Amino acid sequence: MAETQQQYYYNVNHPTTSDTITNSTASLFLTLAILLPLGAFLFLLSGFTLALTITAIILAAPLFLIFSPLLLSLAALLAFVLTGFVASGALYVAGILTFEWLAGYLRRIGWSEQLEQAKRWTNDVASHVAKRTKEPVMSKSQE
Repeated sequence: MAETQQQYYYNVNHPTTSDTITNSTASLFLTLAILLPLGAFLFLLSGFTLALTITAIILAAPLFLIFSPLLLSLAALLAFVLTGFVASGALYVAGILTFEWLAGYLRRIGWSEQLEQAKRWTNDVASHVAKRTKEPVMSKSQE
């Protein structure tokens, strides 16, 4: 009994060379049966696409020659417009990044305290100017 189990194990896990050749041949034929029609179809499709492309070029060439001045000017206009939009966007991004850098720089060097001092000084000057302008007006109104 042990000998038949050992023989079965050996036959299942170690196929003979004739079994391997039969399996690889069947696999090769199956692969060819699937890929050959697919490859032929793709080859036919690429030839059909090439023929249509050449026909379209032959038919469109006179139109390109007739309308070339218009097409070139439109292409130049389109290039200028796109360049303008790209430059505008780049300058916008550069401006935003500049303001962001400036805000970070001002935060790092402690300008918030200096800004508060400037606000207090502005309020003091404004109140002083208001007081000085009220005095002559009050004295003239009393006269």
